[in-house]
Amino acid sequence: MLFTVFLAICAQDVPTARCAESTAIQWVVAPEPQSMAVCGMYGQQLAAELQLLRSDRYLKVFCRPLGAPVDV
Repeated sequence: MLFTVFLAICAQDVPTARCAESTAIQWVVAPEPQSMAVCGMYGQQLAAELQLLRSDRYLKVFCRPLGAPVDV
């Protein structure tokens, strides 16, 4: 099964439960990894490679089966 990785970069003052596409400073949709475990690792790696994080931001990774909506 293929997955889609969604990266939400949120401000530190946004509660983790509210960090989603509508509240994110930046929202990135990434290519499809092969498994849920790889999805999480890939999301963290991509955020680091793209230098998306700063001291006042945090990363939240969403992994969904390919074609499934992100319901956060």
